[in-house]
Amino acid sequence: MKHRLMPCLLLAATLPFAAHADNWRLSTTFSDFSGQGAPNAAAIDLQWQGKPLWQPGGWRIGPAAAISWDSQHSQWGGIGLSARRNLAPRWIVEFSEMPGIYRPGTARTELGGPVEFRTQLSLGYVISRHLRLEMGIYHRSNAGLYHDNPGVNSVTLGLTRQF
Repeated sequence: MKHRLMPCLLLAATLPFAAHADNWRLSTTFSDFSGQGAPNAAAIDLQWQGKPLWQPGGWRIGPAAAISWDSQHSQWGGIGLSARRNLAPRWIVEFSEMPGIYRPGTARTELGGPVEFRTQLSLGYVISRHLRLEMGIYHRSNAGLYHDNPGVNSVTLGLTRQF
């Protein structure tokens, strides 16, 4: 029960913003933990993006939040910013940066401490007015806040619902 509390609280924190959502993304993820003897893991990620607050040079920049659960029982949740831009009529590029809280599922998936940053880059293909297929990569680490900083690299494939 305790290991499900943090993602549930983070999800509940985003619910008041649901009416202001620009999109929601559900992704399957393959993660490669860099720590010595750490296992690879499959994960499910859920990401919310709010309506853009700034639009400099064609970029749509706004708030974002994400939560992740993996097959090693590790959990992460964060809040930050996302920037998206149309590349062509059916293609979108996105970059996001989110500080968050991490709970390792095992000692082998420990990333050095509870504060972990996620940097993500993804490319999306517009299927219809409301749906995008997105593939991305992200890196999560503590950016040197703690002595130990093994990090985790992930590849994602997701479906985004645009509002």
